[in-house]
Amino acid sequence: VYAAGALVAAASALPGRENSNWYFFGVLGLLPLATAGIKANISNFGADQYDVNDPVQKAAQEKFFSIFYCSINVGATLAYGFFTTFASNGGLGVSKDFGYAAAYAAMGLCMMLAVCVYRAGRHGYKVHPLQDKSALASLLGCVWESALRDGSPHAASVCIGLVLLVLSIMLSAAKSLLPQTGTTMMVSAFLCALFGALAFVVPCLDPSWLRSPDKAESSEHDDVKTFLGLMPPLFTGSLAFNALY
Repeated sequence: VYAAGALVAAASALPGRENSNWYFFGVLGLLPLATAGIKANISNFGADQYDVNDPVQKAAQEKFFSIFYCSINVGATLAYGFFTTFASNGGLGVSKDFGYAAAYAAMGLCMMLAVCVYRAGRHGYKVHPLQDKSALASLLGCVWESALRDGSPHAASVCIGLVLLVLSIMLSAAKSLLPQTGTTMMVSAFLCALFGALAFVVPCLDPSWLRSPDKAESSEHDDVKTFLGLMPPLFTGSLAFNALY
């Protein structure tokens, strides 16, 4: 999907064949979906390949994540240090007119190569069985149940925060596609993101309000409680990172 999005963007940026609709479909449609899938799975997949109870494998897991984050930083450096200039001005024998098309095509081909390398080693991967319920479903189910059953204002705040954050993303996308809406859409997206983040994060400062009525489900609630407790530092770290980035 990522390779398809990059190649669609490359094709729609060819001189004389520019097509803004296809470009936005590739860049704002396929690429975000693919990025979400990659970011949500690649770290977990890598971690699952090691048994942390074995000191040797635990050390190998730490080495994996060191290489992983190093690769991310190298990629970000190339993207912002080279490909932005390459796309807008050309270079390496590529004229300025073909800069964007060549840059997106290179990204698409690199992703296709990465997929081929990944597929080549699939027989050596550890594959774990699918969970009966996804982590997101567990989170939403536990919080929603707490809001309805216990009437917890903290759970209700988390639910409202999630709705506002999703609405903020939708408004941001609409603003990008409909620039004629002016600043109203942008301000609305900002306010939804601000109040959504506060409504979601503040109750997570002390998630002890999440209780399980059934001992059989206490493990699931404990996992969700741990996850909610991680949200404040994750949000703070993400904001600091993006502010510096």
